[in-house]
Amino acid sequence: NGIKFQGETDSKFALNDYEEGTWTPVWAGLTTAGTVNYGQNMARYTKIGNMVHCNGYSQISSASSSAGHWGLSNLPFTNTGLGTTSPYETGSCMLNNFDFPAAMDDASAWVVTYKPASTSSMYLYYSIDAGAWAPLQAGHDTTWDIIWSLSYKVG
Repeated sequence: NGIKFQGETDSKFALNDYEEGTWTPVWAGLTTAGTVNYGQNMARYTKIGNMVHCNGYSQISSASSSAGHWGLSNLPFTNTGLGTTSPYETGSCMLNNFDFPAAMDDASAWVVTYKPASTSSMYLYYSIDAGAWAPLQAGHDTTWDIIWSLSYKVG
């Protein structure tokens, strides 16, 4: 029947959807996937109602022939049917040993996880001081680690 909060009598408002799980992220270049090898690679999620909270750790030990921007292609749920109510989501990440592109050199920059609408994919984007955001390009660096998180709404 789910959990009903104090004073709530209508079962349609009960919290009756909870799920936890793990999966293996798949990192690749968006234009050309290439071959990515991992030292460690793991992720987990918690779904409560229509919100999914994910986090993971990937140690990219080698990557070859990847082109386009870096993306993770297999999030556990797709946020379809939401229209403009939740078109984009961002999260946080921390990169280790990543060689940033020249556009980020000597600039205050930060990287975020970015999830567009109606996909089960997540991408890495960066922003620089007084500049536009842009995708973090694959093929520029082939050995790096990432700890990431993302929360998003599903339909």
